[in-house]
Amino acid sequence: MGSNGADSTYYDEIYKIKIHEVTLRELLILQSFYVSRTTSDIIKLIKMQPDPRFFYKTFLELGGANFCSILSFDSYSMESLLSEDNEQYFSEEYPIIYKNKMIKKDGKGYYYTNAIENALKNNQVKAVNLLIAYIVKYQNNFVSSYMFLKNVPVLLDKGIALHDLLDSKVFNVVFDFDAWPGNHNDDEECIRAYTGSFFDIRQSYNEIFSDFVPLEDQDESEKGSEDAKKVAKIKYSINLLAQVSMYMT
Repeated sequence: MGSNGADSTYYDEIYKIKIHEVTLRELLILQSFYVSRTTSDIIKLIKMQPDPRFFYKTFLELGGANFCSILSFDSYSMESLLSEDNEQYFSEEYPIIYKNKMIKKDGKGYYYTNAIENALKNNQVKAVNLLIAYIVKYQNNFVSSYMFLKNVPVLLDKGIALHDLLDSKVFNVVFDFDAWPGNHNDDEECIRAYTGSFFDIRQSYNEIFSDFVPLEDQDESEKGSEDAKKVAKIKYSINLLAQVSMYMT
């Protein structure tokens, strides 16, 4: 959320999460996972469920996480849960891969993690590839970029292909604000640096394009020849890759 001028307010929707009330059957399934001794037992439990939506639901009993994120330590579980056979249960409006707030082992404080970091921690490269493919197809928006702020160097170090991710809407955002000029007589591509928050860019046009005179503000001498009077529509986009911490460990 942010202000847009002195007398108005606008809202940027980040993401939505549905918190489900756990049923007795679901509690029994949860308990079954915790007592499973091998990943084979976990896979059997997954395949035994007639409705996979259980794994995508978010429960307060899981600290606001879902079992799809929790099971990301195992590639076989991810292969089953993120299969396109379950596509009818996937929704960009309600993502299943997002940051989870975790309590530290000593009970003092907390930290944030996500399914990708969990898979990387357990060296599950296949699970990471499946998660990235899922995000590119079903969570293809700039909000997903915040799950990659610290782990892109690790992904590169492990040789994980990132072409589709970097070429998706996760890092390349096209936007259109009423306060930004929509037309100009200069149709050349222009690249400018911006170091502020993406959520503040709405009010940052004059800062970014301080020397760029909108078409309606130009006088006749500035407009120049007849060719210069041809109006082109401006397309604005921002590459969010610059916010990634590019360090190697």
